[in-house]
Amino acid sequence: MLTSESKAFIKESFKEDSTQDNIQFLSQKFDTSTRSIIAVLTAAGLYKKPGYLTKTGEKPIPKQEIVDLIAKAMKVPPDTLEGLEKTNKSVLRLLLKALDKGSDEYFRP
Repeated sequence: MLTSESKAFIKESFKEDSTQDNIQFLSQKFDTSTRSIIAVLTAAGLYKKPGYLTKTGEKPIPKQEIVDLIAKAMKVPPDTLEGLEKTNKSVLRLLLKALDKGSDEYFRP
């Protein structure tokens, strides 16, 4: 069980060093789980869950959004491309890139 003094120490330590290594260190120091440390920091409003990235390190984009961008590049209503969202995402991205040379900006993290 963490005392109020240990919680205060955890908060101050995290303010100075907000890395995952520091969370590991604090969990070992207070002989508790990393989830307990994260819970203390979350309750204090100091910890934010890292955003999800794909395995290629990019921010995920739904297929329908890519289809909408393709429709925009083609200057047609998105509903005219109905069913295209069932296509493989890499094919959709390739198609968008071919249609809109500036589309790379949509796929950066």
